[in-house]
Amino acid sequence: MKQGQYNQIANYVYMQSEINIRIGDKPPNIYFKESIEQCREGALQYVGISDSQALAENLLMNSIPEDIYSMDINDYQDFLVKRRVLMSKKIREYYLSI
Repeated sequence: MKQGQYNQIANYVYMQSEINIRIGDKPPNIYFKESIEQCREGALQYVGISDSQALAENLLMNSIPEDIYSMDINDYQDFLVKRRVLMSKKIREYYLSI
């Protein structure tokens, strides 16, 4: 994958460096599955979120598509398209609220 493909705004999410290091090269379908398990079991691995509802709200707040749990590198372009739509909706809603 070329740098121009992954270096785009729809791919950026604020993540603390220690979390990013723990995730490493794992695809989303692996580390999000582990995040769901951490919510069930309470054994925090990546983030301080230990509740599945809070995790869902965090993904929504960050415009992450709900099907991220099953995505891997083959879904990357689809992820970008879906995230752009979610980001656009968020911007539109905010604009209409002011």
